[in-house]
Amino acid sequence: MYLISNKFYLPLIFLIFLNNLFALEYNINIIQSKIVYKEKGIYACFPNIFTIKDTIIIGFSTRKTSSHYDKEGGGKRYISTDNGSTWYETKQNHIYPGYKNLEGNYTITVPKNWRKINKEDLQKKRDESITIKESNGFFWESIGIYQKTINSKGVQISSKTIQLPKHSLLMGTNLSSYHRRDDGARLISLFGKLNNRQKDNQIFILQSFDDGKKWTFIKPYSDPGKIGNIGLGETALIETEKNIIIGISRGSDGYLYSSHSKNFGSNWSNPRKMNIWGHPANLIKLNKKLLVCTYGYRKSPIGIRAIILDSETLESKSKEFILRADGKGNPYDTGYPMTINLKENTFLTCYYFTSADNITHIATTKWEII
Repeated sequence: MYLISNKFYLPLIFLIFLNNLFALEYNINIIQSKIVYKEKGIYACFPNIFTIKDTIIIGFSTRKTSSHYDKEGGGKRYISTDNGSTWYETKQNHIYPGYKNLEGNYTITVPKNWRKINKEDLQKKRDESITIKESNGFFWESIGIYQKTINSKGVQISSKTIQLPKHSLLMGTNLSSYHRRDDGARLISLFGKLNNRQKDNQIFILQSFDDGKKWTFIKPYSDPGKIGNIGLGETALIETEKNIIIGISRGSDGYLYSSHSKNFGSNWSNPRKMNIWGHPANLIKLNKKLLVCTYGYRKSPIGIRAIILDSETLESKSKEFILRADGKGNPYDTGYPMTINLKENTFLTCYYFTSADNITHIATTKWEII
């Protein structure tokens, strides 16, 4: 047995302490925050952001009311060719590259396909245990998930409806909930209720190994999507360098919950509560070992936050970064961030935001890790 003298032991402990200390010594620099789209009387929300070569594309919903369900709602698309410094509207149909299939076309799966219910049919639907969503005096039911395949010019080749459990009302979120491998395997995270007797939202997974020709509906947990009395909602997906799928979900208590799958979504670990308050999450890779997680912060000071996570343990490797903390109005009119890499350690985060004038709009923050 060999003993280490205090002469060597104490400096060793000090070096370990410094290593752990500096491992958490990431800081950020906010380069700029920009308004992409803002218009009085329009509730702009739920953005997606992606890149095609040197062009950044943001698509988002426009509503007349602050509702998730607006029969008069529409959408817009804005682009930037200078790394997010300026934005302008486009009518061009930019297709997300992650939808491209092995045949060179694009298979687009829209994780929400709802139908408005006439009031005279409402009680019959309820008697059948169909899950119904009410908003602004309108009632909705799910009729499956719409999928279409188009060519590079946007011409539709085929379409179909992916059937979900009969009485369910399920939905996805933005592109955070979608993942595709180069071999055509795809995952989509959904959340919602299987029937109208369920109190809390649950998580579900759609899995395909042939670019969406066939889908498998998966209930990830034995007590599906719940931990005690906690319901789980919008779930961001990412695949690590070791081919492990990470899912980070919004908990009904406001915290994030993590889970993982080692077989491309067929089986999942039990959800684990993270020490991060905020939702929903978005995940991108910082490097082979670290992830960047961005999320909305829906209590005072309202805004957008980020944190660095270990890609294997999901332990925090940084303090919580504040990207925005000047949100006003209803805290639920802020969030759903998505982040892209501009270059090494430099990011552009897109989100919807409500300012002091009470106009909910689309904005971005460009920031860097230093």
